[in-house]
Amino acid sequence: MNASAAALDVDVAAGDKLRFTVDCEVDMNGLENVAGGHRGHLAVEAVQRSQLSITVKNPTSLATARCPLKGNGITEGKSGSRLYYKGLVVSCEVPIAQAGKHAVSASVVWDPAIKPLSAKAVVRRVR
Repeated sequence: MNASAAALDVDVAAGDKLRFTVDCEVDMNGLENVAGGHRGHLAVEAVQRSQLSITVKNPTSLATARCPLKGNGITEGKSGSRLYYKGLVVSCEVPIAQAGKHAVSASVVWDPAIKPLSAKAVVRRVR
């Protein structure tokens, strides 16, 4: 999930909601190297300033959502110059008005202070 959007077709029912979590790994080398773990704190803030964009399309409708990469359910780790998140529950939620197959795409506009190494959005259908 960098410049191009990742896409997936999902079958949904009217009234369903789509919710999202994000797994990502970012490089902290672009951040000021400060003693005392401050660089890790700056990286967390930069990830939280990054924006997840969601588009949900079917033949007759289009829904979009945009939200920061901050939320609950974070498992965070640091290794050298890398920061990892797994299961970051973001606040984006897209309600579905019409049943059928929908094309769901996700992309991230990353804060310029960090370099994304990998990212994956996971979509969950909630009835």
